[in-house]
Amino acid sequence: MKVNKLLQILRSFSEEEIEEFESYLSLTKSETSHKVKKVFQLLTAYHPRYELFEDDWKSIFQEIWPGRSFSPAEMRNKQSLLKKGLLDFLALRELEERQHEKEAFILSQLRKRGLKDVFEIEAKRMRKKKMQKSIQTEAALFGLYRMADEANIFFGQSQVRKEDDSLQEKLDYLEQYFLRVRLREACEMLNRKQLLNTDLKNDFFEEWLKVKENELNNFKDPGLEVYLQIYRCYKFRDDPEEYLKMIELIRNSHSFFPASEAKAIFRHAQNHCIRHINQGSRFFLEELFRLYQFQLSQEIIFQEGLLDHSDYKNIVTVAIRLEEFEWAEDFIQHFRERVEPAYRDNVYQFCQANIFEAKGAYTAAIGFLSKVTFSDVFYEISSRLLLLRMYYKLRDWEGLFYSTGALERFLKRSQSISRDRKSAHLAFVWAIRALGKLMEKRESLVPKEFERKRSLLQEKILAKGNMTQLKWVVDELNA
Repeated sequence: MKVNKLLQILRSFSEEEIEEFESYLSLTKSETSHKVKKVFQLLTAYHPRYELFEDDWKSIFQEIWPGRSFSPAEMRNKQSLLKKGLLDFLALRELEERQHEKEAFILSQLRKRGLKDVFEIEAKRMRKKKMQKSIQTEAALFGLYRMADEANIFFGQSQVRKEDDSLQEKLDYLEQYFLRVRLREACEMLNRKQLLNTDLKNDFFEEWLKVKENELNNFKDPGLEVYLQIYRCYKFRDDPEEYLKMIELIRNSHSFFPASEAKAIFRHAQNHCIRHINQGSRFFLEELFRLYQFQLSQEIIFQEGLLDHSDYKNIVTVAIRLEEFEWAEDFIQHFRERVEPAYRDNVYQFCQANIFEAKGAYTAAIGFLSKVTFSDVFYEISSRLLLLRMYYKLRDWEGLFYSTGALERFLKRSQSISRDRKSAHLAFVWAIRALGKLMEKRESLVPKEFERKRSLLQEKILAKGNMTQLKWVVDELNA
């Protein structure tokens, strides 16, 4: 089913943003804007559960134009105008947040209006305020560069013969900003290369890094130091000393970074742990758990006070693998209300089901799964995979075989997941069905025949390669 982009945008808005946007719409008083506002009010009555709206645009149309025949073109026009208004509103929100660039815009306007005295006073005040901070963020460095650029243009236009540092400052800030961004993006490139197995081009970066080594040290920039160590951790990923250096730096300097960047920096550490966990490391599983606990205690993992549903789920998954069931249960209750509202109920029920499954309470787990509403393809697939595991554990062969067939048909039809992910899920469905059929017949087979069939199935499973939950399948086959 085609997803309506307007509803996607609205779903991302908080309650506060919904109220702010309604006030924003009220600034214009035309007949068209009145109808757009009416569409907005009717739609946001469903906020954030827009799946309940069910694309009932005819009802919206009748509310706005009572008695008129439904006009798809007219309705699309109002949808388009509302979407444009939402995007313009988001652009203004972004501008408000980019205080460092706003200052350069102010100087630009003062310069263009020939307000020489005001320009010099404001430029001096802005620069003094920025220089009070011991560590500059990327945005602040770019802001300082833009301010120095405006000062340099102003100096050139004033045609005054006196000493001026604006050009040198402009070049210095630009160089420092460039070094920070270049290192950060190099880290992200290595991250994606490992996660997605992509061959992103990064030609001559090592040579460039050697040339710039002195400059990196001269700036004495903790931001550069952090990203340089993250880069080294990717390059020497099997050296535990590099990881320990990175963690110490991140823990000691995370407060100097903007919230979103601090969270992204910790993602690098998490991904390092996950790579080693996938190789069977218990230490890095425990380390990932400690990283999550640290980010929760320092409020790093939250974005505007909310916890992303995938982080909520991943934290519970790690706790379960460490058999920290009591901690996991306390966590999902304590942080439930801080999960983004659109996913809150689903992810809570899903995590409860996972905890009860891990504790062997399969019937109770199925009860929690039954409360998950399939408004998101991730939760639909994840819930169905979990249900298959529990049917298997309960030896409910009828439920297992029926559900594997239903999930197989769903996956083949789905256009919302990647080819590789679909292939991995289908391989698991095939494997658990084959495993179920073998176990169903176990009592009727002599031990030697069962072992022959088990060994043959294991060979086929391992030959598949790309399979969701491969370890679980192999463990069950050898149980």
